[in-house]
Amino acid sequence: MSDYVTPQPPPKNEDGQSVWALVIKDIDDKVARTGANQDRTTWWQLGLDARQRNADGIRKHGVPLTVSNGRDAAVDGYQEALDATVYWRQEYERTQDQHAQALYDASLHLALASRRYLHERDGK
Repeated sequence: MSDYVTPQPPPKNEDGQSVWALVIKDIDDKVARTGANQDRTTWWQLGLDARQRNADGIRKHGVPLTVSNGRDAAVDGYQEALDATVYWRQEYERTQDQHAQALYDASLHLALASRRYLHERDGK
């Protein structure tokens, strides 16, 4: 089995920059720069969802996601990207919706790029 799909240890409680806070600020900046249209509404909804995921993560793990939490962020990202491929494929098979197909394709490319990054970073 690849080291990259082995579960990682629980996150450590480290003082440091909250990663969710960084992402939420980026999303809020997009909301502020986007005119009053569907994209602005979707960015705003994404911000609400990000805030909820942050709160859920703190409840689940007991600590916020920080930059230095003892886990390999690239491995976490790769595992999540790989998981996304099966969810979008499942959605496509269920609905035959072309948007779901496009999201499946995008998730495959993200998983591939993530794996390539790990290979280039670690040589394996």
